[in-house]
Amino acid sequence: KNELVTGEYSIGDAPLLKTHIKVTDSKKDVLYKNDGTKQGKFAITVDHPSNFEVCFSSESEQKAHVPPGSGHDVSFVIKRGVEAKNYEQLKEAEKLKPMELELRRLHDLSQELVEDFVYMRNREEEMRNTNASFPCVVYWFWQLGNFITYEDTSRRKS
Repeated sequence: KNELVTGEYSIGDAPLLKTHIKVTDSKKDVLYKNDGTKQGKFAITVDHPSNFEVCFSSESEQKAHVPPGSGHDVSFVIKRGVEAKNYEQLKEAEKLKPMELELRRLHDLSQELVEDFVYMRNREEEMRNTNASFPCVVYWFWQLGNFITYEDTSRRKS
């Protein structure tokens, strides 16, 4: 799918604490990792739909005792798809007029909406198939329960 995902973070000042950031996808592949920086940006292109897990962790720099409850503020913004695309750079690179740039942005947005609707339609079809097969599964479990009960009662009679 080649979807662009961008992130920007800023970590407040906290003495004696070193902060790490790690971004992973649903397959647990590490997409971005950084240790000890107070702010940064990243851009990732993924080829499959995925959820992302962003983990900020802090540790004491000098193994010093850090009082409980002491921490720091983290500001984090993540964007994906059309929202993440930098249209100003595109305008300069392709020398687009403002109206052409807006048309490009609207085209990308409508294309993303169509892709989302196709995805939702496929998910709805999967759910419908699951719901349609469920009564059949219940029926067969009910039959199995009846058979086991019948066998158990016939063994007790003999």
